[in-house]
Amino acid sequence: MAGVQFTVGLEDAAASRALSALAAASEDMTPLMEEIGRVLVNGAIERIGTTNVGPDGVAWQPSRRATEKGGKTLHDSGVLMRSINAWASPDQVVVGTNVPYAAVHQLGAATGSLGVWVGNDKNGRDMTVLSPWGDIPARPYLGISEEERASALDLVEIRYGAIIEALQ
Repeated sequence: MAGVQFTVGLEDAAASRALSALAAASEDMTPLMEEIGRVLVNGAIERIGTTNVGPDGVAWQPSRRATEKGGKTLHDSGVLMRSINAWASPDQVVVGTNVPYAAVHQLGAATGSLGVWVGNDKNGRDMTVLSPWGDIPARPYLGISEEERASALDLVEIRYGAIIEALQ
């Protein structure tokens, strides 16, 4: 081979191990995503079952049922609360539910003349939610509160802090 070649190697064993660990961890963060998913699921369950406060800290408007019969808003049968789950992959976690009426409670719905609420999904596409029950205010139970955000960062620190520290 003609020309010049310059090679740099890392001879510090601790730094080399830390870089290898960081590379391996960044390829598949499923265990971390599972932990973060548990934090977010527990937060949604607490919002529905206990606090009735959205992830932004804003209290929900009480439902007609909760006002008339008592109990917590969004927690009549407990189906919605028990259905919340997390699905982790190497680079993300998705938290949600497959309950048909979940979107109405998360996003709200308005009657109008046809009983239809129109909005956009997360990809910006139009979506329609029918509301035969009248106006339903949004009561966001899915999301990330400041406390949950801090917990997620703590989990990152616990899992990868030593690696990051070794690289500094």
